[in-house]
Amino acid sequence: MPRCIVDEAFIEASIDYRYLLDRGYSQRSSLDLVVSRYSLSRRQRSLLYRCVHSYSYASRTRGKIVSGSMIEGDLLIIDLLNTLTTILATYMGECVYLCDDGVVRDVEGSRGWVRFDEHLAGLIDDIGSIITDYSPARVVGLIDRSVSWSGKILSLFLSSLRARGIDVEGKTCGKTDVEIMGLLDKYRGSSVVSSSDIVIIERADRIIDLPQIAIERERPWNIDKTIYHALKELEDRGFMWPASRPASS
Repeated sequence: MPRCIVDEAFIEASIDYRYLLDRGYSQRSSLDLVVSRYSLSRRQRSLLYRCVHSYSYASRTRGKIVSGSMIEGDLLIIDLLNTLTTILATYMGECVYLCDDGVVRDVEGSRGWVRFDEHLAGLIDDIGSIITDYSPARVVGLIDRSVSWSGKILSLFLSSLRARGIDVEGKTCGKTDVEIMGLLDKYRGSSVVSSSDIVIIERADRIIDLPQIAIERERPWNIDKTIYHALKELEDRGFMWPASRPASS
């Protein structure tokens, strides 16, 4: 069974953390306070930071998520490292988590990337199969050139998609997020992005969660949805998160 780290204390911490964010407190000070209050582990701290956000951000992001049927004929931009590491975590026996913004994330993110993994060719092929089903007009895959094996990963990705007849291009980048945001601006209205990076999500009009789709198909038991449902239930019951405003001095 996957190793999940969400428990009752973590959910209580999530509620408090969101409350502080929505009151205008900084992420760092809010994390420090809540982690100390609930004696969270290092990994739980990382998960809280990656998976719980202000109500305004979470609700706005959920409104940007589209299904595969909605990207036909559009440009699909893929943050390759971000997408692959999330899926790879499940092959390493880890949980991934449906966050309050509707996006699936793993605990470590790209920090968990240590080597070229034997599962990668299969993962890339799975992504190719999904993309084929959704028929975007063109696909662009981008990956940081500083990442070990970035060239080999990109080559596998391009070969897999081209073998399926998909119009695809890709490149290694100095700053992948900057490259992606440039494409989103250039193709605004006709592009969709696969990434869980908050900076990219904020710039995008539409996002598609390829890791969530892939994991739901192959390893649905690896997705822990407790955080999403706990905070969404509070919203649905009419709990009013405070409007964001500067914290008092």
